Amino acid sequence: MNISPRMFVALLVCFICYSFALAINTPPIRIDGIQIVGNDITKDDVILREIMILPGSWVDSADIVEAELRITNLNLFHRVECFPIIRNDSTILAIAVTEKWYIFPLPYANWVGPNPGDFEYGFRYAQDNFRGWNRFLVATAWSGSRTGIQGMIYDPWIRGTPGLGALAQIQYEEWKEEVDGEPVEDRRRLMTILGIFKRFGTEITLRTFVGGHRWLLDSSDAITRNGNDHWYTSRFEYQRDRRDLIELPHRGDYILLWFEMNRSADVWINRYVTGVDARQYLPLAKRWTLSAGIIAIGSDGLDPEYMRLRLGNTIPMRGYRDLSIPGGFIAKGGMDLRWNVLPIHYYTWRTAPKWLAKHTRNWKYGASVSLFQEIGQSWEKNAPLQSRRLLNGYGAAVSFSLPYVNVLRFDLGFNPEDGFSEPAFRAWLTAAY
Repeated sequence: MNISPRMFVALLVCFICYSFALAINTPPIRIDGIQIVGNDITKDDVILREIMILPGSWVDSADIVEAELRITNLNLFHRVECFPIIRNDSTILAIAVTEKWYIFPLPYANWVGPNPGDFEYGFRYAQDNFRGWNRFLVATAWSGSRTGIQGMIYDPWIRGTPGLGALAQIQYEEWKEEVDGEPVEDRRRLMTILGIFKRFGTEITLRTFVGGHRWLLDSSDAITRNGNDHWYTSRFEYQRDRRDLIELPHRGDYILLWFEMNRSADVWINRYVTGVDARQYLPLAKRWTLSAGIIAIGSDGLDPEYMRLRLGNTIPMRGYRDLSIPGGFIAKGGMDLRWNVLPIHYYTWRTAPKWLAKHTRNWKYGASVSLFQEIGQSWEKNAPLQSRRLLNGYGAAVSFSLPYVNVLRFDLGFNPEDGFSEPAFRAWLTAAY
């Protein structure tokens, strides 16, 4: 069934304005102590700082489930289990974790677009949970549709600080820009980013980024005569995350607001970008979830062609194969109805060799299917939003929960303009919608 854009907008607005939570809790109990088992590498503090339970706290079943989900969202463990144990007239909260393998010197592959040629391959060295403090290090080199190198270090919570985190990244890549499917121009970009984060409680995070971009261009898209454009960038973000899970949430909401300023180092030009990403997840039944989201981005000031907002690139749009519509403002709304066909299960290789047994326990797996519909539009500054120009994509998706990969999703989408003769297929890695 194809819902008209106006009806879809009405349903989307009604859904986002409506949410509820139903919880049936057990009577509260007093926690006298906390015991963590299974964390041979991960420090106790990394786990304890994620939960709001302290010795002496009174908690109910909802508090214990929330603690388990928050530790799961660290993405450091195959499996997390939290349960109270009564011992010598005291109640101990036991936290049992199964650690992953954290070092990955592996081949790298990434599908960056809807076409078969939009493929990158190379080598990546990644280390999660560096020294047990949940730090992430990565170095990547790739070729294919684009050629580049990247290095990054990320610490979401610096040891000994009240919720401060940091990120540093450098990346260089070069590619041929295409027009009507034909490569017409060589482009190169060097990017450096430094970021500082501050967490407030368990839901709110503020982030600040500063950095620079250097573009080497061949065409008149450049703002300098020699095609060597330099930009300074600063960005500010506010995030509130109340999802129960980061991957395939069942309930909760998420909102991200950001403001970005780009200033040219060559000429007196500024560019401002503001955006919002809001999502809501509503449990309809134990295995059914209805989710909705809106993302909108607008820019003001000079927009060089290579930095323009594009619906289909800046914001992906399911149901279309080669969509790339520029504009001063782009927006998309979407709804998903997801059915958890195979709930999360855990597999243990019981006959594994002794040296491998530790890393082949509690591998999670599961599957879900969903129906989706999205509408979107790109328009220029001071131009009215016209409902008859709304793009409309719809289709179905299947998602697999896998160890280390987390979520692998395949979308098969369609749109009214092309009908069913030109389906749009796309694979997504670690897709959380």
